Amino acid sequence: HEEKNRAAAKHLYAAALAAGFKRVDFEFEPVAAAYNYALSAQTPEHALIFDFGGGTFDVTIVSAQGGWRSNILGLAGAPVGGSDFDRSIMYEKIAPSFGKGCYVDDDHHVSDAVFLELLNWQTILNLNRNRRFLRTLDDWIFYADDPAPFKALKRLVKEHHGFALFQEIENEKKRLRFKYSHTFSREIPLEEFVMDMNKKSISGYVAVTGEVVNL
Repeated sequence: HEEKNRAAAKHLYAAALAAGFKRVDFEFEPVAAAYNYALSAQTPEHALIFDFGGGTFDVTIVSAQGGWRSNILGLAGAPVGGSDFDRSIMYEKIAPSFGKGCYVDDDHHVSDAVFLELLNWQTILNLNRNRRFLRTLDDWIFYADDPAPFKALKRLVKEHHGFALFQEIENEKKRLRFKYSHTFSREIPLEEFVMDMNKKSISGYVAVTGEVVNL
């Protein structure tokens, strides 16, 4: 990965120079976001900026002083991202519909190794090129008491539905985020009443006399 990153940075640097830039500096995304936030800070503060991407989770702590007078206090990351959620959803929730955990007969449990290939849409494409796997899949369909999951797996592989399936997983994640971040209004039963304007209450005293009451 490091070699690919260096190669990508080299190409971007060359492209920027070709476009007319005189100076080119690269920065980590959460650090760039932290500096951008610091520019708009109205008062000095410490802010935590995180970048939860497809493959990594990166965090930056910035001491924002307003404008460019800001300091990066810390930067860290972990190799965990949205793609890990996609794979977990596929393995735990969807793969059983394709035969994960099923038995072909009383003595033959389907290996989980097959379903590890379903964790990326790219590797699902590779299954269609694996003749040994396709023959085994046909055997499962023939011998299984309930062949429906294995027939579904065959359609997934042969008809190239892997990419579309992972798009649906992504769409469901977005709908879940909306569901749990949306603020729902709730009706509260209120009792309406009329308060006499007299000096027996603080609000009534102020209304009648017009005086300011310091509490």
